[in-house]
Amino acid sequence: MISLLANDSTLTMPGQACNPRLWGPLLITLSVFTCPGVAVPPSPQIQKTTQKSLALPVACQNLRKSNQRIADLLTTLASRVTAESYNALGTLFAQLGKPDCAVPAFEEALHLDNTDWHARYNLALALIDLKRYTAASVYLQDALKATPPPDLEVSLECALAVAYAESDRANLAIETLERAIKSHPDAADAYFNLI
Repeated sequence: MISLLANDSTLTMPGQACNPRLWGPLLITLSVFTCPGVAVPPSPQIQKTTQKSLALPVACQNLRKSNQRIADLLTTLASRVTAESYNALGTLFAQLGKPDCAVPAFEEALHLDNTDWHARYNLALALIDLKRYTAASVYLQDALKATPPPDLEVSLECALAVAYAESDRANLAIETLERAIKSHPDAADAYFNLI
């Protein structure tokens, strides 16, 4: 007997040999293949299809094996795709020192909700970590145009100044920090970055 699990329903094929290769193309669309009493891993085709359904490189998806929080977020994304979930996943990748995985997660969050300035800011920080300063400055400028809350505006401006400074645009970095100090005179970060 063969039991195929597709979404939340089970398909049972009585009287058939327990051989996943017998079902060929049907298996490509299914996420799990099981035989009673026999552990049969998903075929490479199924794994490839499942991994491609998420907007992340396979290497990033494979981090689920070493981190339960990543596994949980990827499971959530497999059933319910939201900008917030991709932003959370990108944040987790960034916290784990994986900016190369954080970037596509934040990009997908922006693809799903291009008004999310949190995702823009997070993407810019990941790009700064990857030393892609010019790209980071573009996302930071966009995030500032989205009118973030005043207390976070300083963080955006300081990050933008860092991106400018690291890409040899010192005058723009200084102007950005001076503007931040003028609009937020109590912002210690702006003063610190100006020194």
